[in-house]
Amino acid sequence: QAYFRFAFASRELPFLISAPPYGGGGFVALLANAKGIVGFEIQIEFGAVVPIEFGPLSAQGRVTAGIYLMSGVGTRVLEGFVSAVGEGNIACFGVSVSIVVRVRQQDGGAMQGSSTYSMSFKVGIAKVSYSFSAQYNIQGGSRSASAARLQGRSGATSLSAPSIRMLADAPERKCGDQWITTRVPPKQSKWKNYRAHVAL
Repeated sequence: QAYFRFAFASRELPFLISAPPYGGGGFVALLANAKGIVGFEIQIEFGAVVPIEFGPLSAQGRVTAGIYLMSGVGTRVLEGFVSAVGEGNIACFGVSVSIVVRVRQQDGGAMQGSSTYSMSFKVGIAKVSYSFSAQYNIQGGSRSASAARLQGRSGATSLSAPSIRMLADAPERKCGDQWITTRVPPKQSKWKNYRAHVAL
């Protein structure tokens, strides 16, 4: 069966509207077949968007909150999020920081919370970037199942970028009624082992 998708902007490249100190954006998409519309996606966000001009510094910062809704082809997703993004440039130096916190529920099942922290630094044509993410699951409206993940990645660059190597073994321990999975050695009690898995 053939489907037709019409979209104004996208989740990766949303439209943006700014009238400092306010701003926002989003996207909308429709999915249809020969019989009619069978699904849609929509995302709207709104918050503060502030440009910064000070001497040689040219920067922009925004803090927004939004909602994302997708329905169609047997799948429903509801998501709320808050994002804080800042970027600036001085001559050939540039830096950008992004923090995104999301709460997501799919098909009326378990809720999933996640946070992503990203940063990049640029000097001329060389660029260093890395990010960390954490995730938490809530099953059946209770905290009966939880999981945390710590990840690091670096972009292609001529400079060495920070990275974190995950352990092959992930020991579990119980805290109250929750099982906690440890991906790296505890920093307080096993500093040398913890330090060996962090490359700076």
